[in-house]
Amino acid sequence: MNTTYIVKRKNIIRIGVLVACMLFTIVYGILIFNACKQREQAWSRQAKAVFLEAVGNELKKLDKMEIYGFHTITSLFQQKTLETDIPDSVVFALQDGTHVYHLPLHRRNNAYFKDGDKNIYLSLILEKYPFPFDSLHYAWDKQLALSDIKGKTGVCSRITDLSRKVSTFASGALEEFAPSDSLVSTYLGYRLEMELSGYISYSWWRLLPGGMVITVVLLWCMYIFFLVVLRQTESVGFETNCGGGKDS
Repeated sequence: MNTTYIVKRKNIIRIGVLVACMLFTIVYGILIFNACKQREQAWSRQAKAVFLEAVGNELKKLDKMEIYGFHTITSLFQQKTLETDIPDSVVFALQDGTHVYHLPLHRRNNAYFKDGDKNIYLSLILEKYPFPFDSLHYAWDKQLALSDIKGKTGVCSRITDLSRKVSTFASGALEEFAPSDSLVSTYLGYRLEMELSGYISYSWWRLLPGGMVITVVLLWCMYIFFLVVLRQTESVGFETNCGGGKDS
């Protein structure tokens, strides 16, 4: 009778500890999921700011090339303008007539320069010097590594010419990215004809908070150790009872 009671009691303890571990794991699982989402959002905000900063640095290099080439003495980043708004559309007089290019709202909202005059000057620079998107990708990756942001990145450049034909250039394996991996896009030029897009994706294990995961793993290691000790005590108890039965 006592043996049956002890066995039932140990089963209850075993089940109680298992339920407690499961509840603890569920709670920690929710906390880990929220921590991963917060880390991803924080990384994405920082990666977006770093991307736009890298775009500005590459434009400054092109601006210096223009100045040192004696084409102009006006710097894109130092010139004083009236800060004219970006128009809804721009007009070009070409050999085959006048063409009107409408500028979509999302392009105007995400233009790197919110200044029509600067965009005119920028278009002139981009006609002479191709934008170095490979250099942009390298600089972005390097700064992300220094900021301890662990993600796979890619850069895509789409240029719309005067005939509205789009040319696409990529740095990185863009086919490995999903549309949701598109982090940021900015637009350059008078017609906002150049689109620069940054893509980034994160491996789930890089987003995991190490301390919380280790805590859960240690918890289950302790549970396994508890089961081993419990089983050993049951074996000792069984052998004792059997020995006592033989002596009697």
